[in-house]
Amino acid sequence: PPPPTRPGVKSAILLQMAKVSTIALLVLAACCQTAYAQFQQQYRASVLRNIANCNTTNRSARLMEELSSPGGVYELTGVISDAYQDEMDPQFSFFLLSGDETVTYIVLCDPDMTDEDRRRLVGARVSVLGLCDPGYGTNQRRQLGPTLNIPDRESIRVLEPATGDPFNAKELGPLVYYRPYKLPSSGLRRAFGRVIAAWDSSILIERTNNASCVRVEMSNRPLPRTGSFVEVVGRPETDLFRVNLVRASWRETAPWPVAEEPPTNISIRAVMRDEYGRESIDHRLHGRRVRLRGIVKSQAERKDAFLMESDGYTVPIVFGPDADADPEILIGSVVEVTGTFVMDIDNWRPNNEFPQIRGYFVVPRSNADIAILKSTPWWTPARLSVIICTLLAVLVVVLLWNASLRVLAARKGRELMRTRLHDIESELRIDERTKLAAELHDYLSQNLTALGFRITAAIRAAERDLPAARRHLETAERMLESSHAELRRCLWDLRSDILSEHDFGTAIRRCITPIVGEAETHIRFTVARSRVTDSTAHAVLSVIRELVSNAVRHGHATRVAIAGGMEGDALRFSVKDNGSGFNPDACEGLSSGHLGLEGIRERIKSMHGTFAIESSPGHGTRAEVSLCTAANGKEDD
Repeated sequence: PPPPTRPGVKSAILLQMAKVSTIALLVLAACCQTAYAQFQQQYRASVLRNIANCNTTNRSARLMEELSSPGGVYELTGVISDAYQDEMDPQFSFFLLSGDETVTYIVLCDPDMTDEDRRRLVGARVSVLGLCDPGYGTNQRRQLGPTLNIPDRESIRVLEPATGDPFNAKELGPLVYYRPYKLPSSGLRRAFGRVIAAWDSSILIERTNNASCVRVEMSNRPLPRTGSFVEVVGRPETDLFRVNLVRASWRETAPWPVAEEPPTNISIRAVMRDEYGRESIDHRLHGRRVRLRGIVKSQAERKDAFLMESDGYTVPIVFGPDADADPEILIGSVVEVTGTFVMDIDNWRPNNEFPQIRGYFVVPRSNADIAILKSTPWWTPARLSVIICTLLAVLVVVLLWNASLRVLAARKGRELMRTRLHDIESELRIDERTKLAAELHDYLSQNLTALGFRITAAIRAAERDLPAARRHLETAERMLESSHAELRRCLWDLRSDILSEHDFGTAIRRCITPIVGEAETHIRFTVARSRVTDSTAHAVLSVIRELVSNAVRHGHATRVAIAGGMEGDALRFSVKDNGSGFNPDACEGLSSGHLGLEGIRERIKSMHGTFAIESSPGHGTRAEVSLCTAANGKEDD
């Protein structure tokens, strides 16, 4: 088997692999960044090259819309009415150029441009020279139509700088008759009003001239407080119901007296259905202060909102910046909410010609606008779940405690059983070794008696037949060596703990390792050690050791294969080698001092087994043994 891995080596290898992977990812990221920078440089160079190679320059934005061929160079003049950073790729900036009753989008790739640089150009009259992109190329905003791509800031030449104060813009009022696509070209607009709702980055203001309310998407934080009077300036857009302002800034103004409109009690079912019972949203409630009742069902996906069920409809309640109620506390309560009704509608875009109402929600001004009519009962599903979970936890603890007691009792029982089995095993081992000692005594006694006969015959033949005496002495010498070897093996068996091995294959390998030398061994022994007694196991190991020893020492084998298994109550095993082989019918036996095969036959015969050997000179040897474990077990008993 391979040597065991030292502790920590595997962890060190994994750590090195993690370091290498991290370095590879960093190198890959650096290569991607370098490649992207090279792409940006090539893009700018291509735009500059196309502009330089163009002999004629078109000055009309309307002509660019009509002709808009890829690669065309145009010089446009107008006022930059808006500028913002691309949310998908921050390196790009978009400018809205208004002029000649047209609106053109200017695209600039400049990662160093800041919001202050873009804001400084808003309101300025400029001349822009760039390359036309008709809108069906790689531009991801294809629905914008033709865009003008410029390579650098120098392509924007300021003719008239923007005024220093953006709040000097025109008022928002007259834009109500503008078409949606003409609104961006009207420039910045300002409006006065009182903040009646605030959420996320938007506010809803009630204008001073009793006109419709205006939704304002702010570009700066924090938002104004609900109820404050503000002046806002931004770019006008429309949701087809009213004109709104986007990317706006605000400042607080002096208050003026306003009559507070009392809240209107509404039913969501009446809001969502017309007088004929058809599905229809009453858009006239947008910006109105309303009051409705319902049950708080759950918290919304956002932390500052919850969902209230009223008249079978789900109404989102969104807290403003001045409210800090905890929606989780209100779940299950019957509440009365007073707030501003807001319709959620997108503004018009070229790719959204008819924006529809996505939904609605109510924005309370403060915590006082949420009145709890019926508190959450103590026996809530959440608390019931906690109690059930607690009881289940207690039950699990009790079951674990009982299981641990059972495990402890089983462990004590196994310890007592192991102690008793150890005592029984010791007694059986003593009995088995006693039997082995008796067997050794009988075997050596026979050999020593035969050895004495040989020596006596040699002494008698020494006077009249010297060659015969030599033969007797040589046979006696071989018998003595064989007895000596058998004695050493038996003594080693008595001192060895091979019989305590639980795996027969391991016991066989340990038994033959001292004698195989450099010979290759293959062991496939599928017999459970618990199926046979120690005496039978000792006999099997002794037979296999003797056969392997004969194969290596006499047959000079380089490969030995040992296989065994159970067939009913019979234990069958074989030993096969690739040695020089011999003639089993003409082999020397006990009369010539060779005790190995005779000893094997006698041992197997005493155990009511069979022994067969097949061999021929030059073709190796195969020995097969069969033992009846049932008969041996009875005999051992």
